Amino acid sequence: MSQRIVHLCYSGTSGSSRTAVNIAAGSAEPKRHAYVLYGARAPRADYGEQFDRLGCAWRYVRKPRGVLSRAYRHVAPEILRLEPACVFFHGSRSLPLLWRLQLKSPKLATVAVQHGPSSEITSWWRRQTCVQFSEAADRTVTVSDGMAELIERYRMLADACRPLTVIPNGIDVDYWQGEPPALPASGPVRLVMVATLDSRKGHKIFLLAVAQLRSAGRNVACDIVGDGPQARKLKAVAASLGIADIVQFHGDTNRDGVRDALRRAHIVCHAALTESIGLAVLEAMAAARSVVATATVGVREIVQHERTGLLVQPDDAAAMAAAIARLMDDTQIGREMAIAGRQVARDRYSHRRMATAYEDVADKVLLGRASP
Repeated sequence: MSQRIVHLCYSGTSGSSRTAVNIAAGSAEPKRHAYVLYGARAPRADYGEQFDRLGCAWRYVRKPRGVLSRAYRHVAPEILRLEPACVFFHGSRSLPLLWRLQLKSPKLATVAVQHGPSSEITSWWRRQTCVQFSEAADRTVTVSDGMAELIERYRMLADACRPLTVIPNGIDVDYWQGEPPALPASGPVRLVMVATLDSRKGHKIFLLAVAQLRSAGRNVACDIVGDGPQARKLKAVAASLGIADIVQFHGDTNRDGVRDALRRAHIVCHAALTESIGLAVLEAMAAARSVVATATVGVREIVQHERTGLLVQPDDAAAMAAAIARLMDDTQIGREMAIAGRQVARDRYSHRRMATAYEDVADKVLLGRASP
């Protein structure tokens, strides 16, 4: 086996964790990859099942309450027990863990993965963490051209990230593969949004758009897939808008559950206010679903407006409602966009391509460290 790569991710349902899982799934040598998942919540059961099926070693380290330095000291030993040659730190929140590991093993090769969202870069104080994150690592990866362009706007961050490698997040396109659905002649058009229930994902904007569609006499029903800190508030918003009877909150669900939700969907919506690439959008495209998404960093490079989906400005419920109504009225253009989107997902965002690129970065870092 080639030299081992360990991925450190926060446990839960974040895009960075899902990306790390997809790297092993796309690798020609999945056992080369090992994982330490760290957080207050245990990882989803299907993550562990997928690691076991691929033969990947993995650990979960619970984040205890108390002083952060005391919490972080539990993680580095678990990484070192996996005997890595190179460690990828997925997300700038893992900066203290990177520092801790370097104290224990200063010769270990490290890579910082700037997953975003884009608000991590545009916020001054969060950007300082991103700068220190990349300065501490041997190399930096980011997940979309849009993120790379954003990084280049800030000189200190750009300098810290050099050399910067862009590796777009990838998905198992065969797993998500689908055919465009026909819109029902009678009965509701089903709208689906898959995202963590967090304020930056824009669920309130989506619910406002749904309320406007209903007020206009449109027959729609909605599935919201995901869990998070905004769950109770969003259910209250749906009730206050008078749409609680057509909105179903499914909570956190495994990968099969997400795929089932996409297969039920006629139109998939993504209302995020800030983003880095949007895995849920890629999965919807691979499933050949019509997509209405906000034109955030990353999303606007995977969704080509009028070709693979419709883009609207963030925080604009009226524009989102109008885009959904257009796809309801013009089923042919929706079908054409869904087919084009599926092809783009297959051609550009395969998890096999992503895995190869991550392994190439690890090999280059290791080769550089071995050179005199």
